[in-house]
Order: sequence, then structure tokens, then C-alpha cells
Amino acid sequence: LPGTKVEFKQGDEVVRELVSDEQGKVRDEAFPPGEYTVVVTPPTGYEAPEPVEVTVNLGEEFTLDPVRVVRSTGSVVGEVVGAPAGAKLRARLTLEGETAREATVTGGEFKFDRIPTGSYKFELLGVPKGFLVSGLKPVVVEKDATATPKVTVSADAVTVTGSFTGEGDKPLPGTKVEFKQGD
Repeated sequence: LPGTKVEFKQGDEVVRELVSDEQGKVRDEAFPPGEYTVVVTPPTGYEAPEPVEVTVNLGEEFTLDPVRVVRSTGSVVGEVVGAPAGAKLRARLTLEGETAREATVTGGEFKFDRIPTGSYKFELLGVPKGFLVSGLKPVVVEKDATATPKVTVSADAVTVTGSFTGEGDKPLPGTKVEFKQGD
């Protein structure tokens, strides 16, 4: 894991600090022998392992055992308001550099459990033609927390045209037309 900080400590004193390279490796060719507590601090979004005690002996090559860090996770429980009846909606979250995740919207809700922390691009798929989605913004997943995005699906504005004529098909200018929703 590139960018992981590795501290070799004696008591509270940091004797050496190394940072892993692009291959996740560290190297120091002039390391002083001694007893150390190794403290690993991975990049943001990963959980630090427990410190380990090591001994570096004079005249011997020392190799630190591979350290495995795990990604911090959180959850997303989102709400879709105003979804048209029968629409087969899916929520998609995409974290840069990773495969997109999708969840079906059921009863106006979607859920992602234990997904890696980070800022995700959020999309709502399957929205029927003639409908708009508002409230789409990045979803930030934090460690051991639940993000709660909410989006609204509404009918897009449409153009209504018509003409009104009277006797002899003569136009009736100034005719008032009202559009009412519901009863």
C-alpha cells in the first residue's frame, strides 16, 4: 500500500520513520540495531494494525513481516422520493479507481452495507423518460457511519399546445385554460 508510514520507536521516541513506495515497500540501508515498537499508519481510509515489537540485530539483515491493513468501511441507506409507479430504479455508487456498486431501489429505499470509505459519485439509473432527478450529489462514506442521501424524482416540465375555435371554426382568442393536478 503506497504512502503507508512506518515508525520505529523506542519508548516515545521515533528513531526512524519510513514511508512505503509505489509497491508498498520500505527500505533503509543504515538502520541502527535495537529493540523497537513498529507503528504503522496507513493512508486515509484504511485501519491501522496493532503495533508490533521487533528486534534488529547488528550485522543481520532484518525484514519486517508483511503488514496487512484493511479498508475502513461504512454504510449507505438512501431514500428516493416521488419515484413513478413501476419504475425499476437502481442506485449506483462509484469510487474513483474502483468498480461501481449498484443496489435496487425498493419501496423508495436503497442500501449499501460495509462499503469502503471515500467520496462516491452517486447516480440514479432507470429513471423513465420525462422525469428529472434532483438532489444528486457525491455521497461521503465515513468509517463505521451511515450516509443518508435523499433524491427526488419528479415529472419534467412539458410543453402543452392547443387551439380553441367557435362556430365556423373561427379562433377564440383569450380563452382561459386551467390545469389542475389531482381531484
